[in-house]
Amino acid sequence: MLTIKLEEEKWLEFTLKENGLIKGRIVDKLTRLPIVNATVFLSEYAHLITSGVTDQHGNFSFSDVPPGNYVIRAIADDYLGNSCSVSVSSVVSVYMELELTPAGKIYGSIFDADTGLPIQGAKVALINPEGTILAVYLTDENGTYCFSQVKTGNYTLKVYAYGYNSSCETVYVPPYTTTEVNFYLVPNMIFVDMQTPSDIYSRGETIEFSLYITNSMGQSMIEN
Repeated sequence: MLTIKLEEEKWLEFTLKENGLIKGRIVDKLTRLPIVNATVFLSEYAHLITSGVTDQHGNFSFSDVPPGNYVIRAIADDYLGNSCSVSVSSVVSVYMELELTPAGKIYGSIFDADTGLPIQGAKVALINPEGTILAVYLTDENGTYCFSQVKTGNYTLKVYAYGYNSSCETVYVPPYTTTEVNFYLVPNMIFVDMQTPSDIYSRGETIEFSLYITNSMGQSMIEN
C-alpha cells in the first residue's frame, strides 16, 4: 500500500512483462511417432494451472504463460507417464519434445481347478524382480484381473484366494502387447455337513464312520 500526503509528489516506475508461450510435441520413445490424444498438464510447483490434449500430429501449446518455472507432464493410454521442467521468459516461445515409453498389459482369469468356475475376490499381486509388490488386483465376479501401463520387463504374478492354495507364475511383458495369464487354483479346504438322527443315536454316544473324498473326476483324494 502506498500513502501520499497532501501536495506531496512521488515518482513511480512500473515494469510490465509480457507472457510467454509453451508449445511442443509428445512422441513415442521407440518409434519417434507422434502420440495422438495424449493429455498434457502444465503445473507450477504442485499447483495445476491448465491442461490440454495433443492433436493428430502430437502437438500441444499453452499460451499466455507468465514468466517462471513450470513442469510439463504427459500421459496417454498404453504409455508410461513422463514429465520435464521448463522455464518461460517474457515474450519468448519455448518449444519442447517429450517422450513417452510404450507399456504393456497383463490380464487373465482365476478359476477353481476342480469345478472350472471363476473365483471372485482372489488377490493377484504384480511383483518386480526385486520382490517389491507393485500393485494388487481383486478379481471381479468373472474372476478376471488386469494390470495396465506395465513397464517392459520380467514380473511375477502371485495369486491368493481363501480356501485355495496360492499360485505364482513368471511373465515377461513386452511393449505394445497384452499378455494373458490364467490361473487354476486347487482347493485346500473341505467342508463336511453331517446330520445325525437323534432317534437313532443318543447324546454322548461315539459314532464311527468312514469319509471318502473325491475330486471332480471321481478320484479318491483322502480316506479317514
